[in-house]
Amino acid sequence: MAGISRRKNFPQTNELSRKEEMANKPSRVGSDISSSLMGDHNEVNARAQHLNANLEKYYPEWNETNLQSNRQAETERVKAEKLVQETKELISDVKQRVKQDHKEVQVRFRQRVGDIGFWKSELDNRLTTLKSLLDEMDSQSIRLGQALQACDLPLKVNDQCLAFRRQRQGVDNVRDNVERHLEFELQTVQSAQVLLKQTHMQVDEDMRQIRRAKNIIEKDLADKEVALNIDESTSTLEMTGPSKTNKPEPLKRYPIKKKTEVTTYTPSDWQSLCQKNLEMADLRVQNTLSLQSTVDGILAHVASHLRSQKDLTDRAFERRLNEVKGAKNLLEQQLSETIVKIHELEESVEALDKALSAKHGPLATCQIRIQKRKQRPERELVLDDVDLQLQMESENLIESIRRLETQLSRSRDCYAALQKSRLDLEAQINVKNQSIFIDEVKCVTLRQGVVIQPY
Repeated sequence: MAGISRRKNFPQTNELSRKEEMANKPSRVGSDISSSLMGDHNEVNARAQHLNANLEKYYPEWNETNLQSNRQAETERVKAEKLVQETKELISDVKQRVKQDHKEVQVRFRQRVGDIGFWKSELDNRLTTLKSLLDEMDSQSIRLGQALQACDLPLKVNDQCLAFRRQRQGVDNVRDNVERHLEFELQTVQSAQVLLKQTHMQVDEDMRQIRRAKNIIEKDLADKEVALNIDESTSTLEMTGPSKTNKPEPLKRYPIKKKTEVTTYTPSDWQSLCQKNLEMADLRVQNTLSLQSTVDGILAHVASHLRSQKDLTDRAFERRLNEVKGAKNLLEQQLSETIVKIHELEESVEALDKALSAKHGPLATCQIRIQKRKQRPERELVLDDVDLQLQMESENLIESIRRLETQLSRSRDCYAALQKSRLDLEAQINVKNQSIFIDEVKCVTLRQGVVIQPY
């Protein structure tokens, strides 16, 4: 600025010189005129007087002008010195402020990066937990599916057993204890299927909620990763100095938001959103752990209940088989004794037949004797002891034959009854054999392939 002031003084000096030359110039002109124009002396004198009058008039103004120029130059110089000092102070203050602002910005960057890192770490932990829970719930879903599939075999076997037992005949086709246990077992399996299906639906819904929470956490983590990378890269930017090229680059100015303007999220909103996501994940974890415990309990309960009911039904089959076998053994014993009696009765009938045959000859002889003795002459036709004895013999033989015939008839009726009883016993034994075959060979053997195990 001082140099500028000195350069501004040069034109003022030249101007003074010109004014001095103008002041001296009239005298030289006047002498030239007087020497060249002697004839016009009056005019020259008049002009000289006029010039002197002008010099007397403008000389104070010239001095005042010089003083004013000096004062103005001094004022400008003082201003320039003051401006230079202010400029130095401004540069120093701006430099110090820039350093302080940069330091504060770095501190804020470190704090912000630390905050993002902290919440990112918390979200990473929740994401890891959610992924682990998702795998565990997938395993739970598989277990429930296997348990549901395992219910098909007991249900199929139960239906087949009921169908087999409907093939029983006669008195054995009764709604016994086995039938009731099979029906109750059927209800148990169907109830277990309904419970497992409902639980499977709950697990699927929980997995959907876990995936939703996982997607939200992953989106939040991705946003925080981008923000963290931006802040880390931005915080490491170095302060740039002036351009070393001859032509300085134009200064870029970025719009600065006013304090009254509100951004999308405040730090408290941002932190609240992070906490909300964490609380959502924690709630999902808590619900999932509770559901896992419930699923484990349901699977164990279903397996235990089905196993208990199967054992009860198997024991009912065992008891029923023992009952039927006992009844069959009793029938077989009766049949054996009946057959023995039939053989004895056959021998008795045969003996009666022989006895009857043996009595026909004596009766015929007795009757012939009686008829022969009736042919005696009239005077000799005496009712003597022989006639009386023959009559008694005849009556005794007739009575014996009657009794033998009656006994033979009774024996033959008893024989027919024994034969009928034998046939009934054999039929009942066949029924029992069929019932035993159905329960022991078909049902029990089929049920041995059903193994209830927890999944």
